[in-house]
Amino acid sequence: MTAMHVPFEIFELLERRLGREDAMQVAKSIETSMSHVAERSKEIASQRKLEVKDELRKEMLDELATNADIAELKGDIENVRLATKTDIARSELAVKEDINTVKSDISRLELSLVKQDKKTTIQFIVLAAMIVLLNKEALNQLAALLHLVK
Repeated sequence: MTAMHVPFEIFELLERRLGREDAMQVAKSIETSMSHVAERSKEIASQRKLEVKDELRKEMLDELATNADIAELKGDIENVRLATKTDIARSELAVKEDINTVKSDISRLELSLVKQDKKTTIQFIVLAAMIVLLNKEALNQLAALLHLVK
């Protein structure tokens, strides 16, 4: 089995937005998903090939093959080959859809983080303003500080 890796640019984006640990987990999840899909498509193709081979062996042993039978078998083999290609193409499409889903989830999380950051900043500013305005000592110190600056 070949190792699949998330492109470095995607990992950097994940790392910036989610932090190193979460980025590693998301990257591992993506790699695991891609690996499972690849393994499953190989298993399906292999199983399909074995089924066709067994079917062909039985037919050959049951009766003598004529030229028409041979031509029919060639057509069946071609159909199976095309079906296998179609199965692989479907698997690749499913992987691409999964990747797009992960990308949209990442985008949604990024927006959520930006909103949360804005909320936190506003809350901090409001808290600081309340401390200064409601605390007489803080207000006096602020006035003294501004007087020194001028």
